[in-house]
Amino acid sequence: MKVELFGSLGFTGKGHNSDKAIVMGLEGETPATIEVDTVAKRVAAVTDTKRIKLLGTHEVDFDPETALIFHRREKLPLHSNGMRFTAVGANGAAIVERIFYSVAAGSSSITPARPRMAACRPSRSRCRTRSTPPTSCSGSRSSTA
Repeated sequence: MKVELFGSLGFTGKGHNSDKAIVMGLEGETPATIEVDTVAKRVAAVTDTKRIKLLGTHEVDFDPETALIFHRREKLPLHSNGMRFTAVGANGAAIVERIFYSVAAGSSSITPARPRMAACRPSRSRCRTRSTPPTSCSGSRSSTA
């Protein structure tokens, strides 16, 4: 697993606790439901073990020191504030990639690897793909691919 932050997300990075937010988000936490008092201990556990449980269930290798990359000057093509999540295989080759853009306070846009696929999280009020107009998210994941 590799996570890259671009634009101001990459520039402010750790100073705005983006690293901790990414780790907690990968583990399936949302801002509305996370137990804030557990964050430091959980991030430390991921850092120490170099393992993370994606969505709280699927354990994979993840070293925040090398897998979280803050691009301070680079930007992705559709918006200045972007995040690229890449799942990598045991050989280090990319398996799947998803790009998200922070387009306004509290909302994001998804650029899927497969057209017309959207993954919505309960913490997101609206999401959209590059090939479809914005859609309301009901808190469940949907796929039309």
